[in-house]
Amino acid sequence: MELTTSFSIELLSKALDGHAKRHLAITSNLANVDTPAYKRLDVTFEQHLSQAVQHHQSATQSSEQRVQGGGSAYPYATGIETELRLRTIYPEHYHAEGGAAVNLAEFEPQMEQANQFSYRNDENSVDIEQEMVQLAKNTERYAALSNMESKLFSGIRTVIKEAGSI
Repeated sequence: MELTTSFSIELLSKALDGHAKRHLAITSNLANVDTPAYKRLDVTFEQHLSQAVQHHQSATQSSEQRVQGGGSAYPYATGIETELRLRTIYPEHYHAEGGAAVNLAEFEPQMEQANQFSYRNDENSVDIEQEMVQLAKNTERYAALSNMESKLFSGIRTVIKEAGSI
C-alpha cells in the first residue's frame, strides 16, 4: 500500500480517533471501578479499518491490472479498454470484487458496553488490572500511529520543498 495517498492519511486519522476514543472508554472504566452495576465500555474499530484496507488493496490491484492490460476479454484488442466496471453511488452498494463498500470518511468509532461476565458481587464488570494493561497497550499504539503520521507529513513536506527548488 502506498504511504502518500489520501487513503493512508484518512486511515491513520481514523485509527488515531479510535485509539483516542478507546482511551476515554478505559479511563471511564477506571473511574467507575467501584460503582455498583457498572458495565465496562469498549471501542472496537480495527475490523472496520481492516475491511477498508482490504477493499482499497483489491481496488488498487484490479485498477493496476486494467492499466497493464491484464484481464482483457479480447486477446487482440491492445490498448482498448474492454472491461466493464460497476459504478457505485451510495456506500451501501456492493462491489463486483465482493463485500460491501467501505466508506472510511463517514466511519466514526463508537463506544459501547462490553458483554462481559461480572466476577464481583456488586455486578461491576471492571477488572482494574486488565484495564491498566489495556491502557498501556492503547497508549503505545496511539504513540506509534502518531509517529507514523508525523513521518508521513514530514515526507510530504520534504517533497514539496524539493519540488519548489527545481
